[in-house]
Amino acid sequence: MGKIVNHKGSFVVPNVFYRGEKRTYEIFEEMAPAMTQNRLVEFHENEKQKGNPYLIDCPLHFAIFLAAYNLTKQSPEIAEQLRNFIHDGIKETPSTLTRIVYNIGETDEIVHYCGTSEKYSTKRDVIGRHGYINDIKDKKALELILGVKDVGKVVNFFNWVNGTNGYFWRLEAKPKKDPDLPDYENRVVGLSFGGVGFGINCGRSTFFKYPAFRVLRID
Repeated sequence: MGKIVNHKGSFVVPNVFYRGEKRTYEIFEEMAPAMTQNRLVEFHENEKQKGNPYLIDCPLHFAIFLAAYNLTKQSPEIAEQLRNFIHDGIKETPSTLTRIVYNIGETDEIVHYCGTSEKYSTKRDVIGRHGYINDIKDKKALELILGVKDVGKVVNFFNWVNGTNGYFWRLEAKPKKDPDLPDYENRVVGLSFGGVGFGINCGRSTFFKYPAFRVLRID
């Protein structure tokens, strides 16, 4: 099974299943500074080219998180340290390299690693009522955003981290044109928290500045 390893300033998490491959990733306690998503993309490209810790899309976040959650019994003390780190990190409301394009008059698009050479995307409507993850009826959109077929596992993860079921924020209708927001159709996917607990936010403006988790793949 493997165990979580706590290095000084980072955690090594094995058995991370992402896009058909099982790998080991190192997630760092020091986050990328708060920037717009476009600037975070530039940061990611520059740091990855240098071999430094880089940024990731929403599915890889949850692949790492769920791998850590699955290893709590193998590494209970270190898993608790990692849980505290993830909890505190999500309270910083970090961005991911995933964005939603709420296309007016067309199907929405879920874009992972937006603006990078690693970009991949899926057309799927995302608009709809927001609420707790286990109450969302159109689970397919959630699956494509999170990269997780069984979103019940994500509910379990949020319960482990924060004692809440996890909330899904999104736009409930297509955005309207706004001369002050030329990028109004594009919205950043980030981790978030509020009065309802922790969750996933798919409605942030690309002009807002947030930090981001940094990782390295080590096998």
